[in-house]
Amino acid sequence: MTYTYPLSKRTHVYAGYVKVNNDRNAAYTFSINGYTINTTCTGTGSAADLACGSNGKPDDFVLGMIHRF
Repeated sequence: MTYTYPLSKRTHVYAGYVKVNNDRNAAYTFSINGYTINTTCTGTGSAADLACGSNGKPDDFVLGMIHRF
């Protein structure tokens, strides 16, 4: 979910929330840092999976500005 606000005809600012919801054994990240995904979680609801937490679902806030030349 991201919101964009135009400051002018060519400049916009944006803010939002991003979440990567990995399926079982997937390890997708934002590719901007060393965020490690634990692929040993199986998603079966076992006690071992409960210890995995939300490791396979990285999330973050985004904030930025776009200017078109």
